[in-house]
Amino acid sequence: MRIDTTHAESMYGILLVALEKRLSPERIRHSTEVARLSGALCLNRGIDPARGRLAGIGHDIAREMDAAESLAYIGRFGLRAADFEREHPGTLHGLVGRDILQREYGLRDGEILAAVSEHVLGRPGMGPISQILYAADFLEPGRGFLREEERRELLTLGLAEMMVRVSGKIFGFLESEGKTIAPVSKSMYAYFKNELRSESL
Repeated sequence: MRIDTTHAESMYGILLVALEKRLSPERIRHSTEVARLSGALCLNRGIDPARGRLAGIGHDIAREMDAAESLAYIGRFGLRAADFEREHPGTLHGLVGRDILQREYGLRDGEILAAVSEHVLGRPGMGPISQILYAADFLEPGRGFLREEERRELLTLGLAEMMVRVSGKIFGFLESEGKTIAPVSKSMYAYFKNELRSESL
């Protein structure tokens, strides 16, 4: 069920208040910046920006649960997590966040729920709102990963190219930190690389 603009804007306000009890001020600031950027990217692509903002404000609702809490949550509610997620519980906040938004706040928009679930590791074939949220999570200005000129350039790209370039940057960062890249993330990268190649034919 696709949420309409009025409902999305109302739920945005509800979640913004809820985040004050769940997240640190810095994480709330990040979430509001991701929401703002997601809304703008949606607007530029003919998608209701209120839905993009809602995905953005809710995407990290479970981000500050620790590993034990996240694993206990998926066990309590029977959520199906990939082996990689169980082995790296910090990646579970997308899956847990999706369930919290659905279970506690009654969100039923499948595309927004998928975006929240997929923003951590990605997925081959993920939809436009998922792609936008994945990119916005990395590209919001407070992140400081990129020079401003590079960030602005990435924001002008088509979605497939944006996904390839942003994924490449994320992979480079993970490798520099000695962290493992999830198999599903590698598959996502290959998927969008192939899509970009097809667009150029």
